Amino acid sequence: MISKLFIFILTLSIVGNANANSPWDPRFNKAVTINDGFYGGLTLGYNNLVGLLNRTLNFNTSDRVTSVGEKGVALGVFAGYQKIIDGKLYIAAEGFYQYADIHIEKEENTLPGYINYFTYIDNTHKGGMVGKFGFVHSNNIFYLKTGVVLSHFVLGFRDNVRNPFLVAARTSKVSKIQTGVIMGGGIDYFINRNFAIGMEYEVVNYPSMDFKNQNGGSPSFKSTSHTFQVRFKYTV
Repeated sequence: MISKLFIFILTLSIVGNANANSPWDPRFNKAVTINDGFYGGLTLGYNNLVGLLNRTLNFNTSDRVTSVGEKGVALGVFAGYQKIIDGKLYIAAEGFYQYADIHIEKEENTLPGYINYFTYIDNTHKGGMVGKFGFVHSNNIFYLKTGVVLSHFVLGFRDNVRNPFLVAARTSKVSKIQTGVIMGGGIDYFINRNFAIGMEYEVVNYPSMDFKNQNGGSPSFKSTSHTFQVRFKYTV
């Protein structure tokens, strides 16, 4: 569904540019003047969280490193202020919030038939502030963006004991707000001077999250988030 929206927006932008610049028929001359002002809107996207999960068992000094990942639908809101310089250059400051329910779980059998170990990561929401810079061409704004994002992570460790003579099952977890650096780019196509639809790609790099756990193992997780999203924007 989201990939079809990307194709639709790109096609609309190309056709809109061709019509806006057409010297043959003035009925199709629909170039829009993009103004300075406050704006806001909604996003619908596809989030892919990937990373390296390192699990060090307390009774074994060797590390177990696994590449893991999970995908999910991301919903968000944004608001900001944009300025057009000399009709061509574009700068903006934008704040945003995004929700995506991502759950990653890795299971291991350290004693088959007796003990299973589970390491899991939850990533639910993030918000932040970005600066945008780019240029205006016809009805489009092409831009790059960079900024800071705060994202909520839960890193946990659980052992499932199936033998009544061994220690009972235990669960430990830590919740933390991770600070990451966001980079990306996109395009906004203005249908008229107020309404625009666009598409955007962004990547967020997070530092390693460590959990010193006394029950069985101490996991760490270093991750990167990739998001493709469609934007619905209204400028005042």
